[in-house]
Formats: sequence, C-alpha cells, structure tokens
Amino acid sequence: MIDAVKGEAVFLADEILVMSCRPGQIRKTIQVDMERPRSRANPKFGALTDDILRELGDGMVTSHP
Repeated sequence: MIDAVKGEAVFLADEILVMSCRPGQIRKTIQVDMERPRSRANPKFGALTDDILRELGDGMVTSHP
C-alpha cells in the first residue's frame, strides 16, 4: 500500500516503510505496535504519525524559483 494521507498508514498498517525521494530507497522502517482496533485518540497514534511526518519532512527536496 502506498499512502499519502496523514495517519492512515498508522491506522491500517503493522509496518511502515518511509522512502526517500530520488533515488527511491527505504530510509526507515517503523513498526506499528498498537492493538486492534486502533483508535486515533491513542497517544501512540499521534506519536507515530508525528514520527512519520518528521521523517518525510527531513527527506523533502525544496526547489527555489
């Protein structure tokens, strides 16, 4: 599954692979250690989502006009 929606990967997956831009390589593997059914109100949910967004932000390439 490829996912770009905030939090959806944490909600659905047991393992999340964060990839780099180019070349597309796996930068980090994140294990989602949460019981099912998962709740977005669980503090772990927010922490994992923040970790993923931080990883994605670190790998972003910005262009300047």
